[in-house]
Amino acid sequence: MSAVFNHAIRREFTDRNPITGHCKGSGVRVSAKRERTSEVLDVEEMQLVLAWVGVRERAMVFLDMPAGLRRGELAGLKWEDVDFKRLHLNVNRSLVDQHVGPVKTEVSRKLMPINEYVARDLMAWYDQTPTSGRPIFCGRPTLTAQQSAANSPSG
Repeated sequence: MSAVFNHAIRREFTDRNPITGHCKGSGVRVSAKRERTSEVLDVEEMQLVLAWVGVRERAMVFLDMPAGLRRGELAGLKWEDVDFKRLHLNVNRSLVDQHVGPVKTEVSRKLMPINEYVARDLMAWYDQTPTSGRPIFCGRPTLTAQQSAANSPSG
């Protein structure tokens, strides 16, 4: 989720990342008593974010939100883990600091159902990226000449 907000900052959609916080130690904390109420997006705000981000980030958000996948589990997913016919993912590895290993806990190792909308976004991302044995969310989409021109500083 932090990467989505960092991307939004670069595109000037927002000026802060609620995941990392405004100073060291003020972001999302694990296993600690909450010091303040979490900021929750309402439906309209979430729709704005989802309309703004690309298909890659939208797929990441929809895989992370319902199941609470850790970022290493998202990073460790490969196309071979996706079953588009049965609509599920096999979460069985984690990628942390460029090291592939098992998921953090046995409970994390799971067959995760996905709906047809998430599958559609994943398929759209599959069509835009090299797929041979690579993690699903590594790399950038392949841009058409028109998209490249639109994204250039002079375009």
